[in-house]
Amino acid sequence: MKRQLFISFCLFFVFQSSLAQNTLILTPNTSYTSADNNVYYNFQDAHDGASDGDIIQVHPGDYGDVTISKPLTIIGTGYNLSDNPNTQANKSPSVFGLITFDMGSEGSSITGLKIDEGLYITTNNIIIIRNHTKYIRLNNANNILISENYISSYYGGIGSSSSGRGAIYLEGDTPNLIIRNNYISGAGGSSGYSSILCKNCTSAGMIYNNILAGSTYSVSNYVIKNNIFISNIVYNGTGNTVMNNIFGNNSTGAGNGIDNVTGQDMSEVFVGYPDITGYNTENRFTLKADSPAIGAGENGVDCGIYGGDTPYIPSGIPSGPHIYSLTIPSNTGGSIPLGFGAKTQK
Repeated sequence: MKRQLFISFCLFFVFQSSLAQNTLILTPNTSYTSADNNVYYNFQDAHDGASDGDIIQVHPGDYGDVTISKPLTIIGTGYNLSDNPNTQANKSPSVFGLITFDMGSEGSSITGLKIDEGLYITTNNIIIIRNHTKYIRLNNANNILISENYISSYYGGIGSSSSGRGAIYLEGDTPNLIIRNNYISGAGGSSGYSSILCKNCTSAGMIYNNILAGSTYSVSNYVIKNNIFISNIVYNGTGNTVMNNIFGNNSTGAGNGIDNVTGQDMSEVFVGYPDITGYNTENRFTLKADSPAIGAGENGVDCGIYGGDTPYIPSGIPSGPHIYSLTIPSNTGGSIPLGFGAKTQK
């Protein structure tokens, strides 16, 4: 079994590494070596050994809290890999604790990571795509893209209980923010425990094709469209355009409402809500065949995470080729005839 996982893992990264030069490998497996001397066994060494613009391919393992202070592309294997078909042959994720983007990391991106704590971004031009995390906190961060992530904060995310908490928590100056095709849950589902919370911040941008299981609180000057608000509304914002959304409540809340659909029973919207039997935490939010969210978005797109130009990808599988099955005969007779399935993820 160990040999099968090791070989499948090597094949995955052969495919991925062929896509670009200056690719470093991060692995906890100290027996893993490379003729290119590009293998590192802890994140700090990989970070320090990388040049600006390099790619770090992350093997399954637990790498703890890290700080990024140079422009890097960090690619993991995905999350919830056992829940969905045709993900990876090796079902173990690439796990981090708290990831901090510090000054100097402008232009960085992360994808395919399971982040047990959260993300803290204090700089500009960062891409967060296809990760699983508890929260994302922005402090004076400009031009941030948050796309196709599963953000589930069981404790209300960042912020004090007195000032409110948010799974996405904005503070300071955070303009040009795009939040799209994410599942975002703030525990508690009230204005005190928000999916998205702007606290003492100046912000503007777009929030579209998300599923929000908590309120959106005190955001202003946003276009908020094609989302599904499971139980709550947009609170206390000014200057928002709130259009083509599906709401479980009978009100859209703050903003200029255009072509929204309110008062919807979410059991008629999703295939696995509220009863998840037969589904998992991601595919339960597939729209029913007669869902009111089908075609309800701007220009006739579907509302929710699977609609629009950048639909949510289950398990956060990164773009590019990957191995989803591998067969190794028990008796090889000296040679190793491998059978494997591969596909390219957009």
